[in-house]
Amino acid sequence: MALKEGGRFVFLTILKVWLAAINLLAFALCGLDKWKAQRGLWRIRERTLLGAAALGGAPGLLAGMAVFRHKTRRKKFTWGVPAILAAQSAGAFWILWYFMG
Repeated sequence: MALKEGGRFVFLTILKVWLAAINLLAFALCGLDKWKAQRGLWRIRERTLLGAAALGGAPGLLAGMAVFRHKTRRKKFTWGVPAILAAQSAGAFWILWYFMG
């Protein structure tokens, strides 16, 4: 599907929508977890937050960490989320170079 002109357009459109949605979700989850933490409520699991980052929401989670000042002391997040973003960026550049090159 990604190799045909029409299929490439559809694939890229779906990818853009997915990335927008997962980044918005990661940002919102970070804000919701901060809100719950301030009230002593049941929290969102760290693996859920990191899972959202791994599924493409690393920029959204990083933005949420900065905006809400949340998870900024946890090395799992301060090192892990940027590492996930770096790996995803490298993979995206490789895919673009290989297939679009």
